[in-house]
Amino acid sequence: MEHPAPDRLLSRGDIQIAEQHLQGFGFDPGSIDGIFTAETQAAVRAFQAHYGLPVSGLLDYSTREELQLGLDPRCGG
Repeated sequence: MEHPAPDRLLSRGDIQIAEQHLQGFGFDPGSIDGIFTAETQAAVRAFQAHYGLPVSGLLDYSTREELQLGLDPRCGG
């Protein structure tokens, strides 16, 4: 049985928060609107690659956890 992608399980509000965090970390997700677009996916992939996470382009658990740490990399966090 095929499981839905992790980003499909998130609410629009959850995606919007992730977009805000991505933007705060310097990764442009496009419009901050809670819609998971190709721009959002590209920002997620770039974030994952930068922070040594598995690069899937999905807002999986480990990616969301890393985003929620709220550490600004420009401040040495």
